[in-house]
Amino acid sequence: MNKPEIATQLEITEFVRSNPEWVFADSALQAGYVFSDFADAMRIITLVTKKIDELDHHPLWSNEYNKVTFILRTHSCENKVTSLDIALAASISELVKSQAG
Repeated sequence: MNKPEIATQLEITEFVRSNPEWVFADSALQAGYVFSDFADAMRIITLVTKKIDELDHHPLWSNEYNKVTFILRTHSCENKVTSLDIALAASISELVKSQAG
């Protein structure tokens, strides 16, 4: 598999502007979501896992009861945000929105 393209600052800024649940901090895209309970948090994690496998791109994430936090950057690209991180972040946002309410 080819190395993904490192995202430009403009690409990152535009993504964050269009997806306010994400921030760019510590050289990574980061988002935290709060769900109604542990089962809902795990349901999202399971759905995201499918997209992770499709992209073959694995995030740093954490789960504490009903909270799930994602930190996205590409280790093989000097820990910078890449096109894969933006694609995964967009997919995570879409999955969370589709499962809301």
